[in-house]
Formats: sequence, structure tokens, C-alpha cells
Amino acid sequence: MSAIIKLREARATLLYVENILYWQANKTKPSPVIIREKVLPLLYRLMKFPVSVMLFTEENKNQLTIIINLLEIGLKFCSSTKIQDTPSDTLDSFHTGRKEAIEHTIVKDKSELPTIDDIVGQIEAKKALMEAVVDPVLYPEWFATSGHNPWRCVLLYGPPGTGKTRLSQSIAREMNTRFYQVSSSDLISTWSGQSEKLIRELFDHALAHNGASVIFIDEIDSLCRIRQVTEDDNIRRVKTELFLQLQRLHSSLNSVLLICATNCPWELDAAFLRRFEKRIFVGLPDAASRGILLKKFMNKLTMSSNINWNVLETVTDGFSGDDLRRFAREVAFLHFNKFKELYNLDCGISRSYLVAEVPVTMEDFEQTLQKFCPTVDGFTLSRYVEYSKQV
Repeated sequence: MSAIIKLREARATLLYVENILYWQANKTKPSPVIIREKVLPLLYRLMKFPVSVMLFTEENKNQLTIIINLLEIGLKFCSSTKIQDTPSDTLDSFHTGRKEAIEHTIVKDKSELPTIDDIVGQIEAKKALMEAVVDPVLYPEWFATSGHNPWRCVLLYGPPGTGKTRLSQSIAREMNTRFYQVSSSDLISTWSGQSEKLIRELFDHALAHNGASVIFIDEIDSLCRIRQVTEDDNIRRVKTELFLQLQRLHSSLNSVLLICATNCPWELDAAFLRRFEKRIFVGLPDAASRGILLKKFMNKLTMSSNINWNVLETVTDGFSGDDLRRFAREVAFLHFNKFKELYNLDCGISRSYLVAEVPVTMEDFEQTLQKFCPTVDGFTLSRYVEYSKQV
């Protein structure tokens, strides 16, 4: 019943707008006041009707087309008035919000980003990424004469918590370029049509920049999954827009690089996957890297001399970098509980002395290890291995 009421309300609103526009069109000069105070508010209201309401019956399938036509008429009216805002911005009530959202993704202070040397391990991934991204900037002569263009779209894939985001950040810092750090959730809007505009305007913003830019989109599989027959129209339009922007990057002369990351590369649509010319596997850290990371995460605490780092490197096999960070944190808080117990004994020992003299022991690591589970299981790891053979 509520849907029928909304449909009637939408029809009535459309009719009212049409009457106002018809009356304005027959005047020698449209009234800016009428446009601003009557037409535009009604158009905003129409934009808020759910698509399901606008398409409630077969005879109303053209309602959205009518709205678009009305918007175009409104644009013509606004262009002939003295309204200060640009016509598109005036009619699009979401424009300012989208612009702010895009600018919010730009990393302002690149000195806060990690350098390539800050990334522990990942030798092969760093080498491949440097060759794909940095070398074309350092050696432009070769690309100018070889007939081969630099990579424009790079896909980083691998288990979660392996440093794909930090790798992308380090490349942006290495190249000293503008860096857009975007999550796929940043590009999804609850309003119909806004996601496509946000994607298009993100690439517009980067391409308009007078200099090199890196767009990093995390969890790209959320936007580019294999197409389904029952797929929602909104999702299909988002995919189409993103696909168009990928094609646009390939044909553009601007220095814009797209780096996308995914934990589930096998879920990507084949058409999108083909656009990622370079695909780089970011795997779990090796034994030496695990030891370096553990020491790095524990370097602010006093460590016992009985800690066997070689053993810890071995028993943490299968841990991601993020797993090691969480593991070290669990060990640290186990040590903190011992600190609290000693301090609460009220034996007159100062806190600073306890912090300095009560060390983290090998037993702390072993006790924590008994309850700790890594993020990635053996089956998932085998999927990455098999997938990498096919790339």
C-alpha cells in the first residue's frame, strides 16, 4: 500500500514540475526565483524516490527518463539566469559531498607514508612493483622508443594482512606523486546513480591533476566480482562505469596509475581482470622476515636472554605480517598482566623499574602461541599457489 501511495506522490510531483516548467518555458525570461525555490526542490525530492517506486508498473518505466529530461531542462534554465553556482552543481545536490569525499581520499602528507625500504621482506613483490611503476619514470627513453607503454593498471593479490596497502603507499612516496587511498566501500552510495558519478569524478580529479597520480583501491573484488544473472541494476551500472574508466586510463596520456588490491583474485570478473596488465602476488613473509617483524613489534619492551628467535621464526610459519603484529600484541599484554600483578603487591618497587627489569620471556611467546590462530588456513594458501600458476 505504501508503494502505491509513493507512486501516486511521485506522479503528482512530476506533473507539478511539468506544469511549472511549461509555464516558465512560455515566458520570455525564466524566473530564477521560481527555478531556485520551486523547480529545484521538487527535482531533489524526485531524486529521493526509490527506483522500485518509480518502476512500480510497466507504464511508469519511463519515469526516470522523464526526470533526466527535466534535469536537462533545468540546466538550460539555470544557464540563462544569474545564479552564481554552476548549473550542474546547482541541480546536483550530491555534488559537494562527492567532491569532499574524493578530496578526503588524497594523502596530504606523504612523509607519513612508508618508504620502499620500510617494507620488510616481499623482495619479489617490491621488485615487480618497482619495475612496473617506478622504472618508466626513471627510464622514459626506453619506453619512448620501444613501442611499449608503461603499465597503467596493476593488481596486487594475496592473503589479507601481507602489506598490499603499504606497498602501494611506498610506491607513491618513491615517485612523489599524489596518492588517492580509496576503499571500495568509499565508492558505494546508498543513493541510486551516485556510485557511478563518484567513480567517474574520482578519475576526472586524478586526470585533471597537473602531475603524476596514483589511485589505490582496496578490496576491488567488492566492485568487480564475476557477473551474475540476478545481479542488481545498480551494481551492473557501477561495474560498467568502472570498466569505462579503466579503458579511459589505457587511452589517456596523463600520468595516472591505478593500483588495486584484492584478497580474492579468483572472484574477479574476467573482463576486469584482463584490464590489469600487471598482476603481482604479495605472499606471506618468509622465516627471516618473520623474525625481523617480531623483533620490530617487540622492540620497546625488555626481552629475556632466553628467547630463541630462530624457533619463533619457525613456529610462526603461515603467519601474515598482520598476524605477527597481533601475536606480538598478545604477548605484550601477557607481559603487562605480570607487570600489574607485581605492581599490585605494593612492595615499594617503582613502575619504571618494573617496566625495565621484568622482561618478556620465551614462555610468554609459547603460552600465547597455544591460543593464537593465523588468519589464513592451508586450503586458502593452496588456492593462491594454484591461481599464481595460471596468471
